[in-house]
Amino acid sequence: MKNLSINSNLFFWANNILSSIFFSILCAIFVSIFMITDTYATPTPTLSASISNTNVIVNGNQVINSENKTTEIPLRLTVNTNNRTGYTATISSDSNNTALVNAGSTVLAKIDSISAPSTLASLPSNTWGYKVANTSSYSPIPALSAPISFRQTNQATSGPSTSDLSIGMKLSNNLENGSYTNRLVFSIVTNPIDRRAILMSGPEINKIFKRIHAGGYKYRIYSVRRCSYSELGRSQYYSNIADPIESDYEIKLWASPDSINIYCYNSDAPIIYANQNSSEMFSSLNFAYDIDLATIDTSEVTNMNSMFKGASSPQSLNLSSFNTSKVQNMSEMFSEVSGNGGASYMFALNLSNFNTANVVNMKGMFKSATKFTDINMSSFDTSRVTDMSEMFHTATSLTTINLSSFNFANVTDMNSMFYQTSNLQTVVVTRFNTGKVTNFKDMFWRSQITSLNTAGFETQSAVNMSGMFYGTKIPNLDLSSFNTQNVTDMSRMFEDTEYTVKLYLNNFDTRNVQDFTNMFSLSRRYAIDSLTNIYVKNDFNISSVSKQIFNVFNGRRTLRGGNGSTCSFSVYNNEVLKCLRIDRPGQPGYFTQI
Repeated sequence: MKNLSINSNLFFWANNILSSIFFSILCAIFVSIFMITDTYATPTPTLSASISNTNVIVNGNQVINSENKTTEIPLRLTVNTNNRTGYTATISSDSNNTALVNAGSTVLAKIDSISAPSTLASLPSNTWGYKVANTSSYSPIPALSAPISFRQTNQATSGPSTSDLSIGMKLSNNLENGSYTNRLVFSIVTNPIDRRAILMSGPEINKIFKRIHAGGYKYRIYSVRRCSYSELGRSQYYSNIADPIESDYEIKLWASPDSINIYCYNSDAPIIYANQNSSEMFSSLNFAYDIDLATIDTSEVTNMNSMFKGASSPQSLNLSSFNTSKVQNMSEMFSEVSGNGGASYMFALNLSNFNTANVVNMKGMFKSATKFTDINMSSFDTSRVTDMSEMFHTATSLTTINLSSFNFANVTDMNSMFYQTSNLQTVVVTRFNTGKVTNFKDMFWRSQITSLNTAGFETQSAVNMSGMFYGTKIPNLDLSSFNTQNVTDMSRMFEDTEYTVKLYLNNFDTRNVQDFTNMFSLSRRYAIDSLTNIYVKNDFNISSVSKQIFNVFNGRRTLRGGNGSTCSFSVYNNEVLKCLRIDRPGQPGYFTQI
């Protein structure tokens, strides 16, 4: 494999005359480009470089007479290249002699390079060195045989890229008069380019799939797989699905001669890389029962948003080869992967190899994904995720969701996370460290969970808890750890919890709550009403209610206050809010004091 490279050398002369030290920086750039002639899309990199302070004059006597007998000379290296893998910059002396030498001295007087890293103030007398900005110590001058890399980029600069350096020196009175010289070499080399076959962006590939489907029923895509070019057969008709800028090879997509419903892809490159933006890539393949991705390298992908959205027909989905280490967006990645085709085509999704350390967005990741009977997320690192809203929304085939590896520390939105997961019975969570979450709206709406470990559930930032436990079936719901001081909306929070017997709201602070509508109500269609007790420490503070509230306890038949009372205030004029208090003789309420 050939490497594409550009070489550039910048030469730095340093002359020292004791009475006046003269530094002359002479720059010469040598460029050599090794062109690759057998590529599909040969890149044409450019490289330019310059260095500041090409002429610097320093008065040696001023240095010697200064307090620290030191001087610093700033340098700025500026590089500009469109090479997609960036560049490497090195520094060295132009020989293995790293001293500034007085050629006219009979005793071979010189200013040696320092031998070990040192701060400017601690430089030995009559020594010099260099340092890179933002470092505290000067380094020895490298010999020509051992240049040191001080800057390496990994992508095109997209404009000037600068590196700030400085030359440091300390002089003494015993230095012999004369001219002290040496030469520094700055070398800038473009990094090698690995020739790659890179797919076009996901949305662009998706357009091609949609155009194929537009041909009608007989053009539906049932299978996508990598084939050998021999399978191209007699037909030479194909689409090029390679990225027109980044790819060095064609990637062909064609209909198999064996079946127009089977689409093949291949390239002369041994590896085909998925585009950084692989969003929506297969979202239109709603008839494909087989999607072979084993030979697609996803190591550079950052966006997998909606990658398989609506791809409802796969009979299995093997993603064991997926490298997701750079992915930031997995929102709706598997949404609407439905169970079309019957129970025989449903399967467990194994994502145990997924590296999600850089993922920020998991919104709707499995929304309406009814095809999956189980999802293995044991490797998930969610420490950077901020959005988990609708993550399992209407994923109705799941009975257990194991989130024991999840870290919720940076999540801010859990709106509808388990919304209407109608067969979900168990959520395994180590700890709900959800202290940054502001939105819990409809989080467990109509999920069928019968137990939930709420100990340590952090809610201090919560603003919206509307419908949070709507229709759940937890017999004893203990929310005594909840901090609700910032919550403004508790409407429908426990509505239609027909199987809940006791609610523990020990520390509920409702000073900012504006809406209690239907908070504890039960629809008339439910024959079962199990709620008997709501435990609190204090009456609810209703001072912030901003609108007329109805039906807070509507339909509840078995609920009693701690004194055995029912509360029958009129639903009008917000009188019903008076029932949000501890039941006392002559002052009925629906709460029992804990």
